[in-house]
Amino acid sequence: MKKSHKLIYLTLLSSIVLFSCKNNNNSSSNEFEQGSFNNSSEISESLKDSESLTDSDSSSTNKDSSSSDNSSSNNDSSILEDTSSGSDSSTPSYVTLNTPTLSLDENSGVVTISEDADASFYRYYINGGEYQTTNSNTITLTNGQTLVVCADNQDEYILPSSWSNPITYFEKEAVNNEMVKIFLHNSNFNAVEIVKGSTYTPSTPTNKEGYTFENWYVDPFYSEVFDASKPINENTILYAHYTKDACIENSIYWIKANSHISHPDQKGYAGSSWKFIPLTLKDNTNPKIFEATVQVSNTSTSSYGQFLVMDGFDDNPGRTYWKNNDSDFTINTDGTYKISFSLEKEWLNGSNYVHCHVEQITSNINPRRPLNANNNDVSELDIPVVTIDKENNLASWTTLENASYAYQIDNGEVKYTNDNNVTLNENSFIVVKAISKNGNYLDSKWSNPYIYIIEYEQGKQYYYVYFNGSNLPAVKVEKGQKVSKPSTPSKSKYTFDNWYTTINKTTLFDFDSPINKNTVVYSKWIPLEDYKTTVYYTLEKQDGSKIGDLTLYEDNLSYNEFYISYSLTSSETLYVKRVSDGKKFGPYVMDSAGNYDMYFSEEHIWDVNTSKARNAYWSLQEMTLYFTNALYWSDVYYYTWNDDGWKDAWPGEKMTYVRTNSYGQDIYKVTLPTNTYEYIIFNGGKDKPQTVNINISSAKNNDAFYSKDEKDGNNHKYGTYTYS
Repeated sequence: MKKSHKLIYLTLLSSIVLFSCKNNNNSSSNEFEQGSFNNSSEISESLKDSESLTDSDSSSTNKDSSSSDNSSSNNDSSILEDTSSGSDSSTPSYVTLNTPTLSLDENSGVVTISEDADASFYRYYINGGEYQTTNSNTITLTNGQTLVVCADNQDEYILPSSWSNPITYFEKEAVNNEMVKIFLHNSNFNAVEIVKGSTYTPSTPTNKEGYTFENWYVDPFYSEVFDASKPINENTILYAHYTKDACIENSIYWIKANSHISHPDQKGYAGSSWKFIPLTLKDNTNPKIFEATVQVSNTSTSSYGQFLVMDGFDDNPGRTYWKNNDSDFTINTDGTYKISFSLEKEWLNGSNYVHCHVEQITSNINPRRPLNANNNDVSELDIPVVTIDKENNLASWTTLENASYAYQIDNGEVKYTNDNNVTLNENSFIVVKAISKNGNYLDSKWSNPYIYIIEYEQGKQYYYVYFNGSNLPAVKVEKGQKVSKPSTPSKSKYTFDNWYTTINKTTLFDFDSPINKNTVVYSKWIPLEDYKTTVYYTLEKQDGSKIGDLTLYEDNLSYNEFYISYSLTSSETLYVKRVSDGKKFGPYVMDSAGNYDMYFSEEHIWDVNTSKARNAYWSLQEMTLYFTNALYWSDVYYYTWNDDGWKDAWPGEKMTYVRTNSYGQDIYKVTLPTNTYEYIIFNGGKDKPQTVNINISSAKNNDAFYSKDEKDGNNHKYGTYTYS
C-alpha cells in the first residue's frame, strides 16, 4: 500500500475517532486525548489493516476489516493520538519495521534477509565491526563470520526494526580437521578442498595479456617451486608466476598523501606527516589502471585529505609527479575511497582532464545510530571476549558491570544468563553479547564466533622467511625459532652489504630474534668501483655531438639508473646512446636553455603527463620566475615555502630588477632551485600589499606573473604569462 493511501486512510480514521470521542463521557475523552501508542505492534497491525484498502470501494472485501462502526471502538482507538485540542488535523502515525529473519546457505555462506515491503535498506554488522548498510536482501559471509541485521527506512515515521538474532557461517572444514584448502593466488581458479595428507597437482591458469604462465610457487617472491608430489597437511597458498612478454618492466606508482589519508601498506616519510601508499595494477584492464582503496578521516572545512601520484616512495631527484592541474588532489569528507591512476587514460575533473580519479565507495546512506531506552545517544557496552576451556568443556567470557549476557550456540536459540560461562561441546561454536541492565549503556554488539575443536596430532606451526633482492630460496622456520643467517649471496657488478628489516634498508635484521610471522629480509648491495666508473651510456645532441657520459645513480638500487648534469644555451633535442652497440633512446626535447639533470634507465619507465612513456626523466636544476609590478609597489619581495617549513622571515627577499615594459611597469626576476618550493607570494614589504598564495610546484623556467587590482580577501589576485 502506498504511503499516500495510508495517510488518507489514517486521516479519515482519525476524524471518525475524534467525532466518536466528542460523544463519549469525559473520562473516556481525557483518556483518549492523553494517550499515545501502546506499542509498535499496535501501529503495525493498524497499518496492516489499512493496506487492504484501495482507491475503489473495496473495504467490504477486506478480511481484517468490519463495518465502519469499528473504527471508533476501543480496539482501534489506541492507534491514534489527538494532540490538536479539538483541531481537525491529526498527528501522523509511526510504523515499526518487522525484525528480519536470517536464513543461511551452509554451502555458500549466503545469508538471505526476510524482506519487509516498508524497508528501504538494511543496517548490519559483522563480527562486532562497524555498522554498514545495504539495499540487497542477501549478504555473503566468509568462514568464521557472524552477521546481525536491522531493517530501516529514511522516512522519519517508519522506525527501524529490532536487531535480528545472529547467524554464523563456518566452512565445513572448519569443524572437520580431515580436510585442507588450497588457495590459488594470482589466477582465475577458485580455492579447492582436498583430504589432509593427499597430494594435489594444480592446473595451468590462463595467460594474462602481456604475460605467460611460468610455474606455481609456495611463496610470493617466487623463490621455491611447488612440489606436487609432497602431501599437503595444512591450508596452503600457491602463487602463480608469469613472465613478461615485453622486455620493459611496468612502472610502480605511489600515492603521496597527508595525515588524513591512510592505508594498511603505507610507508612513512622521514621528517614529514606525509606517507606513501602503493597503487596496484588492476587485472584485465585496457588501458592499464592502478588502484588503491584508502580511508579518509578527521577532515574539516579547513583540514582535508590531500595527495598526489608519483613514480616512487621517496622524494629523491628524478621522481615524476602527477597532480590536479597545478594543485594536489583533495578529498574533503571522511569515508572509504578508491583512487585510480593511469598513464593511458584521463578522467574529467571539473573542466580539466587528469590521470587520476577518486571515487567514494562507502554507502551514501547515513543510518540512524541506535539509541538507548531513554532515546539518548550513549556508548555501547564492550563486546565480551570469549575463551574456550577444553579440559572442562566451558566457554567463558569477560564479566562486565551492570550487564547480563545473551549467547547462541551453533546458530540455535538465543539464550540469556547472568553467568559468564556455559558448557560448550566439541566441534560447536558460540557467539556472545552483553545486555545492559540499565539505560546508561547500549547492549554490545555480538562477539566474533569462537569454535571448540579438539586438535588431534596437529603438526607444528611454521612461517617463511624470504630473502628479498637475492637468489636465495625462502626458508621455512618453526614458530618461535630463529632463522639461520644464510650464506653471502652474489650479484654481478655489486658487493653484498647486509640484511635489513625494511625496504628502505635502515635497520639491520636481527638473526637472534624469534620468527613469529612470515618475514621479509631485505638485501643491500653496493656497486663495484668499475661498475660506477665504466661508461655504459652517453648523452648526444640531434647532430650526434656528444654532451657527456652518464654515471651510475647510486642512491637508487631498486633498478640500474644513470644520471648526467649538463647545460644548454638553447632548446635542444637529445638522445641517450648505449655504448655497447650504439642503440639510441629518445628523442628527449628540452624546451629551453638552462642547467639540467637527466635520469635514465632501460629498466624503468617515466612519464610526464603525456601519453608517451619513456626511459628518461629530466628537470632544470634552477628556474627563473618573473613578476610584473602592475600596481606600482615601491619595492617588490618574494616569499617561498613548502609543506616542510618556511624559507625565511617575512616579507622574504628582494627581487632583482630586469627592465621596464612599454606600460611603465617594472619587471623583476628570481632564480630558484627546481623541485624545492611549492608556493610563492609576491609582496611590497612588511605590512604592505601582497598577492595570494601561488602554487609553483609545477612552474617552468621563464614563467611570469603580474598583480591584479582584484582581490581575494585582503590579498591581490594574479595573472600569468611567459617571459620572453
